Amino acid sequence: MAGILDEMQEYNYSFNVKLLGVPQLSADENAVQTSNLCVKIFNKMVANVSINDLDIAHRVSTRSASREGPKPIVCKFTRRLARNEVMSLRKEACKINLEEIGLPQAEEIQLLYADGKDFKSRYNFEFCWAKNATIFLRRSTNDRALKIRSSFNLTKLEQQEQSMLT
Repeated sequence: MAGILDEMQEYNYSFNVKLLGVPQLSADENAVQTSNLCVKIFNKMVANVSINDLDIAHRVSTRSASREGPKPIVCKFTRRLARNEVMSLRKEACKINLEEIGLPQAEEIQLLYADGKDFKSRYNFEFCWAKNATIFLRRSTNDRALKIRSSFNLTKLEQQEQSMLT
């Protein structure tokens, strides 16, 4: 019986998409507002999604109390085809201008990310990515990722890199 319940739960999760790092519209954002925000995001990604394709979208608490940034959004689709279309276009999400969908522009993070990409090239790091308003740098596959949360962190890392070169 437990196996059947596990399969049902796994099947239900196949209708969900989790969005991280999306700023909240307001402190008391409700499920209708969150659902409409998701539709705007998906449409900007050029996915053909309407409010009727969503069962619900809402903010969820994280397991880690130390996690910074806005609460993640879990968006449950009514059609797996719509969910799959969104997932196939997920790389387009980073190209969205937040102001166009009614959110404040995260210019500071974007600038930090651009500086991180520049750092990656100058100091021969293999990886640079952003997740939950944090920039990560990693020299190679075997090295640990370095968290960059501010330009101060990047400056300090740059000083360390320069001292190693001299």
